[in-house]
Amino acid sequence: MINATGYRFVKAGDDGLRRFLKPIVSANRWMVYRWPWERKVRITHPNKVNPESLDRFKVRRHEFHHVQDFTPWWGPWLCIALAVLFPFPLLFSGRWFLERRPYRDEIDLGWNTVDKVVDTLGGFKYGWAWPKAWMRRWLESHEKDKDGNLLV
Repeated sequence: MINATGYRFVKAGDDGLRRFLKPIVSANRWMVYRWPWERKVRITHPNKVNPESLDRFKVRRHEFHHVQDFTPWWGPWLCIALAVLFPFPLLFSGRWFLERRPYRDEIDLGWNTVDKVVDTLGGFKYGWAWPKAWMRRWLESHEKDKDGNLLV
């Protein structure tokens, strides 16, 4: 099995999967994925964005959480399993399981609030990923340990 050994930035317009998904995924969105046979995780970004610029630091930090999700050999399979078990982008979506750690980190850093995260993930943009009360409960009950690791 292949473990990822890093990441690479790819413009959305230069990425085959992003071109395929263009009708349903906005070109202005960031997306992270890794094929099971690839070593590097792809971080696709809008064509007109320089992903290395300092003004994109918060976005990169958020996306690096997803890089960690895809780094182990089972990372790509996790995404596939979530898509199969929770296939619809509405209500009980697997996206909640991928997005909760990065957003919890933003809350811990003071970049976001529980209310804003619940409204974001529980709204149209994320397809009402999970019931708002459940998301709020999880976000408020999960904190970091003394080493800064999220207690999940």
